[in-house]
Amino acid sequence: MSKIFLIMIFILASLAGISQNEQYKIDSIINLLESDHVFEMSETEKLCKEIESLSLKIDSKAGVFYSRMVRSHLFKNEPKKAEVFLNQMEASIQKEVIPDTLKISYYLAKGFNLGVKSKFLLELSAYLKADSIVQTFKKSAKKNTLDANVKMYIMGYYTGLKKYDRAIEVGKSILPTYEDNRQSGEGMYKVLLLNLGILYSRENKLDSSRYYIQKAIKIGSFSNSDVSVEYFMLARGFASESKLDSAKLYINKYLSVCDEKFPESVNAIFAYISAGGLYSRLGEYDSTEVLLQQAIAWSKPIQYKKGLLKGYKSLLINELNKNGDTIALEYLTEYINIKDSIYNRSTKELEEEFQVKYELAKEKEKIKDLEVNKEKQRMYTWLLLAVLFGGVFLFLYLINSYKNKKRLLENKVLQEKLVSLEIEQELSKKKKELTKNQEYLRISNKKIQGLEEELSSKNETENHKNLLSSIFTIFDQSYISDKEWMDIIKIFNSIYPKIDKDINEAGVKLSQNETKILMLLKLGYSNNSMSEILNISVEGVKKAKQRFKKKTGEDVYNLLIC
Repeated sequence: MSKIFLIMIFILASLAGISQNEQYKIDSIINLLESDHVFEMSETEKLCKEIESLSLKIDSKAGVFYSRMVRSHLFKNEPKKAEVFLNQMEASIQKEVIPDTLKISYYLAKGFNLGVKSKFLLELSAYLKADSIVQTFKKSAKKNTLDANVKMYIMGYYTGLKKYDRAIEVGKSILPTYEDNRQSGEGMYKVLLLNLGILYSRENKLDSSRYYIQKAIKIGSFSNSDVSVEYFMLARGFASESKLDSAKLYINKYLSVCDEKFPESVNAIFAYISAGGLYSRLGEYDSTEVLLQQAIAWSKPIQYKKGLLKGYKSLLINELNKNGDTIALEYLTEYINIKDSIYNRSTKELEEEFQVKYELAKEKEKIKDLEVNKEKQRMYTWLLLAVLFGGVFLFLYLINSYKNKKRLLENKVLQEKLVSLEIEQELSKKKKELTKNQEYLRISNKKIQGLEEELSSKNETENHKNLLSSIFTIFDQSYISDKEWMDIIKIFNSIYPKIDKDINEAGVKLSQNETKILMLLKLGYSNNSMSEILNISVEGVKKAKQRFKKKTGEDVYNLLIC
């Protein structure tokens, strides 16, 4: 009895009230979905709906979230359909307590969806959110596996951007994790090896490509997969190097797997067409024709027009390479007939349409020639008028020449005045800079004097060290209450009494948040540390610092935080 039949019996029994534990039913369906069995999309969606229905009965938010997460994965390459479930999960994350493992799956699904929509920066941002959740886990084999799964998506992100070197770097970094967990995740290990092989092939590093693909072949098939892709990649690599024997060996292995796994199916049709393309690259045109004819023979009974279209097009190209023009014409006719039937149009009608367009183009060309001749006659008329009025223009030119010379002399005098004015402005600017530098020296001297006073004060008592230690202890807490902030401000003012004096002298009134920023800057905290203490983003810290600096002025700002 198949698993599908068993699960359908299980679902019917649950609806009839035979089982008394809905949670057990939910867990059973989830375990089945996560097993090695491969379901059709409709079967998977039906099981997900059952999980959601049972979860709503017992108010299981995690079950509902899981159902929507799986359904979003079903529509990975259909962003609008997937986005419906992603939006529902986004709302659940904001309202409910959802397990971190499901949140990770959500962010991976969301990132992939954004990548399909070509929003690559947002895609990477989603993957990084998933990675940040993984890093909160305790060190364990589970954390390593989750981290590797997230990195696989990041590897796909770089592959999509054609940054193959970065993708290879990420893939190799997680290879040890999959090697250590081969028993529980052999399929993922093989996928990673195959991806590395493909990436090296795209980088034209064929030796490295073969190394990883052959490692994938040694693992063998898993679940409902096979090794046909690996054989095809090896064959293509050897074909690009014109190594005929090796290329033919792996082409035959590729076809052998396809014949065994997908005999006379759509997959087999495209396998034979792909293999024919490789033989054509090797110059084996007769072998190419045999494979393509077989693909066409399998396509005809099932009326698989896409296979016929691709097959005849490949035969046409193959015959042209062989210089078989007569046979190529037959293949071209077949190709056109199939294409016409697919797009529901007649080649004859297209030819008539093109003929009409050609006649119209000819008429337009005649009209254009008449317009050109007419334009020439108009130009001759204007040329004659230009000669007649040339003398007048020459006379006017001589009169204006004198005026222009006089104007040039006046302009020269004016330019000299402007240069003189610019020199005066530059001199004034330098004077202002000198005044500013003098003011800066005055503030710096005042700052040095203040530092000397602070140093003297620090040398007088060791109590400040203890006070600073108490401040750092409070900052190490995950949460700081308003009362603790008030205590910190009091301690800070007792350690640095001169800062309060400098603020008052500058005529600046600071808010409580600005006082916090001032304390953290004075104590030497980085942007990241300030972000964690104030519970705001790093970007928020940067903006707060900019506003503080603008409010106090650069000179006072430097005096305060020094």
